[in-house]
Amino acid sequence: TMGGLKITPNYALNEINKEDIIALILIGADMQLWLNSEQEPILNLAIELLKRNILVAGICGATLGLASKGLLDERVHT
Repeated sequence: TMGGLKITPNYALNEINKEDIIALILIGADMQLWLNSEQEPILNLAIELLKRNILVAGICGATLGLASKGLLDERVHT
């Protein structure tokens, strides 16, 4: 994170059963990270989850990634 907190995932994205997800929280980071094409898989997952009415939250810089996909255009957000 921008604050120096190191986060180590327990699973790779392709190891997760998408049907088991009840919420997705995208962590904050350097804002440019969220415009990097490497983030496409997680942002595409956010799109899929929102279509299924699953909670998706973005912290700090992650909101830029969500916004870049138009995911905040018609949603109340702070």
